[in-house]
Amino acid sequence: MHMDPNKLVKRSVQAWFITAALGTWIFAFYIIFYYGPSGLFGNWEKWNETMPHGHETGDPMNNVAMVMHMILAVIILVGGPFQFIDHIRKKWGRFHRWNGRTYVISGLLLGVNGIFIVLYKGTISGMLGDISMSLNAILIILFASFTWNKAIEKDFNAHRKWSIRLFLVMSGVWFFRIGLMFWLLVNDGNPVWFDMESFSGPFLTGLGFGQYIGPLLIAEIYFLAESRKPSWIKIPFALFMFGITAITLVGIFAATVGLWLPRLQ
Repeated sequence: MHMDPNKLVKRSVQAWFITAALGTWIFAFYIIFYYGPSGLFGNWEKWNETMPHGHETGDPMNNVAMVMHMILAVIILVGGPFQFIDHIRKKWGRFHRWNGRTYVISGLLLGVNGIFIVLYKGTISGMLGDISMSLNAILIILFASFTWNKAIEKDFNAHRKWSIRLFLVMSGVWFFRIGLMFWLLVNDGNPVWFDMESFSGPFLTGLGFGQYIGPLLIAEIYFLAESRKPSWIKIPFALFMFGITAITLVGIFAATVGLWLPRLQ
């Protein structure tokens, strides 16, 4: 049976997107039900169990930034995948537009908030962690701006590509978690190439930058593969994406079972 290479590329990306959408919604569910109740009832110590500088007495600037980070993360994780569902975009255009505006504005705020957190408190991974998080935040701000501008200009082809890039860089934190848990799973729980206590090492440094650089590179190859030329790249790319989908699925399973669900019990 012959499979059209163009359809194969489309199916492989759809498979990954469905997997990623479910994974981001699981992550959003965890954030809502772990951080939400503890924040509402003032049990801030629970935030400190899982997040450096989660809540610090006498430091309202830090605490407001962390609460904003959680709220914006939920908005982005829940609303983001809906922007890429063709049926919703075609049948519920009004929802697509307003959800898109909310998504882009939340991205801009998240980027600014992320830079503030780095400058104010820093990351637990030191200078390289600070650089990685700052670069991610800068890319979010830039891509959100480009996505918004291309929509206003009605250049919908460019708008689509920038929105995909924005989705990927705003998913960096999620990519980091499923990537880390996948790595621990395949290494039988051993922190290979990094130290768990200091949370530093070559693997974490690579993952810190790779959490958004890697997906962005794959997206550029996808834009090339979905075009008519070069045709030879289509089938290898589709097979590659099916492999990435499998890795993503395993990472989601590892993060859900090993990281998120235990904390909700």
